[in-house]
Amino acid sequence: MEDDNTDLGDCHTKWLERMESLANSTNDCNVTDERQTPKEWLEALTKLNFADPASVVNILDLLEYTVGKFILCTGKDAFTVSRDPGAMSVEEAPGVDRHSLLEGLLTLEFFRRSKAQPAPTDEQARESSPAGQHLPSVVLPVGRLCKGYTTETGSLDTDETGYVLVVDAITPGHPVWLIYDPNQDDDLGEERIIVHPANAPLVFEGIGHNFDAAQIFPSVQDWIQSHGNVDFAQIEESIKATCLTGSVQAKEILLSKAQELFPQ
Repeated sequence: MEDDNTDLGDCHTKWLERMESLANSTNDCNVTDERQTPKEWLEALTKLNFADPASVVNILDLLEYTVGKFILCTGKDAFTVSRDPGAMSVEEAPGVDRHSLLEGLLTLEFFRRSKAQPAPTDEQARESSPAGQHLPSVVLPVGRLCKGYTTETGSLDTDETGYVLVVDAITPGHPVWLIYDPNQDDDLGEERIIVHPANAPLVFEGIGHNFDAAQIFPSVQDWIQSHGNVDFAQIEESIKATCLTGSVQAKEILLSKAQELFPQ
């Protein structure tokens, strides 16, 4: 066990060196020259060691600076995913040294009622879906889910849906999930307000209701295989089978906690 901790410690040291290099750099050409298609980035994701902080930072650099938006579905039900690894609202760990965090990954848990941010009185978290899936414990956020529509003038536009697409960092195959973020911008974009999914515009008409979390692909590889030709009906069926109820809270993950969660 001591050797395992040393290995993760070495990874963390490399990550710190990477972060310092980025902070001191005045030329982003080394990043922006490495152009990738969304599919190429997903293929790189299948090889990622999620327990290696330096590798996580590197692949998020590529996502943010070299990859275009992901086309999830086209046609009548058009959905895209923005490249925004910082999309998820996060509860920061108070009084924690940033060097002790595993940057780029987040832990998820069902929000427990509190006076500061009460959940709806009729809300009861369902710990697992009808198909037996549980809320992923550690995820890598990819970006915001956006829904396409045609304006009155006939042009195409998109609206954010409140959902963030994330990748399960722990489960083999790394399933792909949609997580609802209740912290939304107000109509003027001036402040953040709490909007529960039941009070938000309906996103998936075939589902008939919004949800807090659902798996849309059983693995990143499944997404790659259907990339550019995603069956929207299949996504809706997956949501029906895996959707979870209960406000989800994202938190920063401590390096020490990561040592417990990732297989050694």
